[in-house]
Amino acid sequence: MFDVALPEVASALGRQPAAVRQLASRARKHVRGTKPRFVVDAVEADRIARAFFAAARDGDTVRLSQMLAHDVEIHADGGGKVLAFRNIVRGIDRALRLFAGLRRKFATPPTLLRTVMIDGLPGYISMDRGDILQTTALDIHEGRISAIYIVRNPDKLAHIAASACTD
Repeated sequence: MFDVALPEVASALGRQPAAVRQLASRARKHVRGTKPRFVVDAVEADRIARAFFAAARDGDTVRLSQMLAHDVEIHADGGGKVLAFRNIVRGIDRALRLFAGLRRKFATPPTLLRTVMIDGLPGYISMDRGDILQTTALDIHEGRISAIYIVRNPDKLAHIAASACTD
């Protein structure tokens, strides 16, 4: 995979070549044996993403509380260039307060550009208040959203911004 011979890896790690071969063999078996974490068909992914977007946009804590796991986490990446949450928001109570507060604070709601799959997760691309492009991916476990990954960092979204201008 990395075009580095196992003896070279062993040398770099200070391990015996046989031990490194065994580690590599176990890792390959583990990867092959692992089932995909996220199995959501396109229609269901679109439905989930649209429902979450609408509830979050509207600050609808009743609908959000039905969608979010009790221990939900919200991760945001602004890259220090645009406003984003500095810390992970943990727990449904904090998440609900966050979405309700965003709705109260900003008069202009975000705009849904399109739903997409992001790293195998249902999600969407939106234009947030102040014309900030963002992606939101939703990690779903046992029918509830267990994690929300928001990327607002313009450096990481340059390829999306370029395609949004040509659509």
